[in-house]
Amino acid sequence: MKQSIILLSFLFVTSSAAAQSGVYSGPFGVGNYTTIPGGTFEPTDPLSSWFPLNNAAGIASVTQPVMVGTRVGEMSSPYTGGYAMLNQVSGLIVGRQYVLSTFMGGPETGGSIAIDVGNYGGQAWYQTAGIGLALTPDTTDRWHFAFTTFTADNTSMMVRLVRNGPTIPFARNYFDDVAITEASTFQAPTVVPEPTTLAVLGAGTLAFIRRRRAK
Repeated sequence: MKQSIILLSFLFVTSSAAAQSGVYSGPFGVGNYTTIPGGTFEPTDPLSSWFPLNNAAGIASVTQPVMVGTRVGEMSSPYTGGYAMLNQVSGLIVGRQYVLSTFMGGPETGGSIAIDVGNYGGQAWYQTAGIGLALTPDTTDRWHFAFTTFTADNTSMMVRLVRNGPTIPFARNYFDDVAITEASTFQAPTVVPEPTTLAVLGAGTLAFIRRRRAK
């Protein structure tokens, strides 16, 4: 499912398809990516494609905190970290570059939240690419966009949503618009300035214009 989001008409341009990976904070503007089945967490996009690793975690579609659309995914577990939900994605072309991406965040500090892609071999997990964010007082309670580039080594690969510890039991981990996109078409969402930033920019522009008029 193609997703393109516009929150405000005044935008700052940020990372594009040329970037290999990154994590940055919102609010967000326009982006181009292709969500995986179950990746939007909307009522019309069933969660049946997600399954837990070692039955330690669960995921639900919730209405808060909203990011794109009306629902986001909330992953939680009675454990204090080291759990994940998985989703098997098919139809990839071996040797082709893709971008794995998601919006993610959480209100509880400790450990990190992450997304990765790879394959199982026996009981082992072989990560092809991944990216994470430490959840500290500076990064909690806000949305982040994370993306990383990988080369498909199989036509079917696993996407994992991960919470590393230590944190509290039943910590809330939020994800939205989990996507795998061909690298040639991927565009990370632009960053929308906060209202206070817009006010400062506006004041600075007016001051610049006044100085030019004075000269």
